[in-house]
Amino acid sequence: MEFTQAVRTCLFSKFATLKGRATRSEFWWFQLFLVILDFVLGGILTIVYLSFLALFTAIGLPAAGFVFGIIFVILCALTVFLLIIPEFAVLSRRLHDRDMSAWWLLLLLLPTFGIIAILIIAALPGTRGPNRYGEDVHENEYNTYRDFKYDRSQNHDENTASAGAARLDGASQDRLDNGTVDNLPR
Repeated sequence: MEFTQAVRTCLFSKFATLKGRATRSEFWWFQLFLVILDFVLGGILTIVYLSFLALFTAIGLPAAGFVFGIIFVILCALTVFLLIIPEFAVLSRRLHDRDMSAWWLLLLLLPTFGIIAILIIAALPGTRGPNRYGEDVHENEYNTYRDFKYDRSQNHDENTASAGAARLDGASQDRLDNGTVDNLPR
């Protein structure tokens, strides 16, 4: 999943969807989007707030700066509230991809340890095949590798493929045979 597709999925089509599964790429692209948005939006709001505060103080209306400060806090809280919904939704779906209940989100209540634990869990690959939370969201990726027939018996140059079959090194062939295709060369 690409950056823009992940952001559109999390913000629009699955804004508050807690059911189903989310790939690692969907989760991590959305996290990157949130970090970028935090810096950009936070920077803009802070600059605007400080500018208005300085302006109102300079013209002798510090109370107006205080009112604008309240508006600033309300805007920040509204932004956090609107973004925390898709954040928990995609995190819930990411846990479902690992065949884990969303109750594991309670780990976030533990300072430091909980956040680190959730980040590690989110970084781990999802379960292959359907699980209790839905069909495999990685199915297309896996089928791409299953469709190839690899021929180990022929002794060709590294750059030559035999009659439409691609050549893999021994380690990649073993991963394919064992069903762990996540790290195959593309």
